[in-house]
Amino acid sequence: IPITTTWILGPSRTSIKLHGYFAKSAAALTDGYTTPDNIPSSDVLGMVPTGTPTTFTAFTQTAAGFGGARASLLLYTQAIALTSNNFVGRRTDNLSLEIATPATLPAGTYTGTLTLKAQAN
Repeated sequence: IPITTTWILGPSRTSIKLHGYFAKSAAALTDGYTTPDNIPSSDVLGMVPTGTPTTFTAFTQTAAGFGGARASLLLYTQAIALTSNNFVGRRTDNLSLEIATPATLPAGTYTGTLTLKAQAN
């Protein structure tokens, strides 16, 4: 999945972080039935070859303001030099996703929302 992040920052910012997260760690993906079968965020793996997780890593981090506890993943950190022209910029990365489902989970259609949110520090 291609991800493009664009920013316009004040001169006091030194980095941009991009997080991906789910609302709940217990049900990142669900089949939506009355008694639902859920895929937890620990079984959803992400990788950004040009970012922080360069190998498939579970969405099990906790970051304030980025989804439920143990339901997020830091995708990259972009340093911004105080003397550079990086205060206005953009970058494009590719996010690869993988689901590591347990054998006991029934076959079906599972849906969920992965939210991407950038933070300037």
